[in-house]
Amino acid sequence: MSDVAVFYLARAKEGLEHFQAFAQSLRRHPAGIDYDLILICKGFEKRAESVLVSRIFAGIPHRLTYVDDDIGQDIQAYKVAAARFTHTYACFFNTFSEIVADDWLKKYYQAMTSPQAGLVGATASFESLNNSYRLIFAAQWLASQPLRYHEELYRSFRWLIGSPYGAVPNGKTALRRIRRLLGDVLNNRPRLDEVMPDFPAAWARVSAEGAPYRFATDFPNFPNPHIRSNAFMVRRQEMLDTPLAAGDKKLAGCNFESGADGLSARILKRGERLLLVGADGVAYDIPEWMNAGCFRSKDQSNLLVVDNQTKAYMAFSEPERAVNRALAWGSYLPGTPPTIYGNHFDDRRPLSEFGRLPRQPARERFLSIVIPTHNRLELTIDAIRTVQKQNYQNWEIAVFDNASNEDVSAAVRALGDDRIRCERSDEFLPVTKSWNRALNMARGEYVTLIGDDDGLAPGFFERIVELADRFDSPEVIFSALYQFFHPGVLPGRPLGYVQTLPTADFMSQRDYPFLLDKRTAQEAVASSLNLRRRFMFNMPAFTVRRDFLDSIRRDGEVLHPPFPDYYFAN
Repeated sequence: MSDVAVFYLARAKEGLEHFQAFAQSLRRHPAGIDYDLILICKGFEKRAESVLVSRIFAGIPHRLTYVDDDIGQDIQAYKVAAARFTHTYACFFNTFSEIVADDWLKKYYQAMTSPQAGLVGATASFESLNNSYRLIFAAQWLASQPLRYHEELYRSFRWLIGSPYGAVPNGKTALRRIRRLLGDVLNNRPRLDEVMPDFPAAWARVSAEGAPYRFATDFPNFPNPHIRSNAFMVRRQEMLDTPLAAGDKKLAGCNFESGADGLSARILKRGERLLLVGADGVAYDIPEWMNAGCFRSKDQSNLLVVDNQTKAYMAFSEPERAVNRALAWGSYLPGTPPTIYGNHFDDRRPLSEFGRLPRQPARERFLSIVIPTHNRLELTIDAIRTVQKQNYQNWEIAVFDNASNEDVSAAVRALGDDRIRCERSDEFLPVTKSWNRALNMARGEYVTLIGDDDGLAPGFFERIVELADRFDSPEVIFSALYQFFHPGVLPGRPLGYVQTLPTADFMSQRDYPFLLDKRTAQEAVASSLNLRRRFMFNMPAFTVRRDFLDSIRRDGEVLHPPFPDYYFAN
């Protein structure tokens, strides 16, 4: 018995012609090393079907193993079949696969047994179902609007939406063009850019809890490097150990391929490599994928294995290919726009983050947490304790007591921690003056002002220091916030409830740190001044370098009325 098993999914519903194509590709292209071929017969109900499959693979040594069609999608069948054998390495091909290069298995095996390799495949992608479904919905939503005809939208998404708003597909004659133009004018149809501001709300409705696109929001945001599951090799035990989510079987398969706890994600978290293997025998690391000439890259001439998806791409028009390249690679592939109809596919995240280099230890930085309070001593102590429970030690807390009836200073002293200081005003101050007095107490390199009803999430200080190191001491770190409801506050939530607050539209499709460009910042502030809020003004979302605070003082103060958080955030 060989140490390598090759599993081919012979799914009865797809038809014998696909089995024949795969068998012919095996005959045309030598594997280069020995292997055991195992045909996974999925959904076979009659013995005659097995006889036909064996005839199709005549002359090619093979074994048959059977799974029910209702077991689920490809991944479920792979896992069940893999459990029945004992090979060290397993190579999986879906029903539509065809091998197109000699020594294909030798190329897989050499990549799989190279240093730190965890998973190899013939196709790979940066695609995120989160971002992709958002763009797909955008195209469908725009097509449902009474828009003026938009040539680019139609040509780019013809594979998805066909001919929108009753338009003539190619506008072949002058008369048809004139009729279309007159219809737009007479019916006063809006332009695409006039309706796009309504898209975020439309997406929020269809991606909310219980809505049809809710599942997409659980996938990591673009870029989401993963090996596609059409033709891949992995250690067989790794295949068995990677869990499948309960519930919808198709969705479970998608999560296995590209989800946050899927096969690729688990291997990356361990510091192992995902390798794309081309027909040229080269094993490409993540930063090289988009230029390898494989999946949706160049003319795909370097593919080791083709399938229905790679064939469909070649049949697309160039505008359709451009959209599909964006889904796969975004602007990491030169010439691809970073934003398509309000959906981000930009290259802000360094691909080096997916490499194997260990992070350097963070240097010690002195950090200040500032807490203004008035008559809420119990909450203030709770906030302080969330700081004391951090693993990081080089911090201070500055509490400003705004004329409380309670003895805040005594309560702080009773904590017995000399990193916590308290100052008091005997005269009750307006909120802006109170917050300024609190900020003036800070002595740390970075300062975060939190309310007395706020707290720090675990790991806050380590994360701030890591980001400060990685981004060369930025002036401002703007971060997402959690909202916590105590037990019993919300009906039906006896154990309490935590949710992520909406942070900013420019963060909605990203789950990683990035530098905010000046233009986007200016646009966000301009929207605020026009009473269209595009980002949160909550003070705890901002961690700011203290020397930067000093640089924006006016008349000696950082904050100014009537709304200090609005002023500061903008």
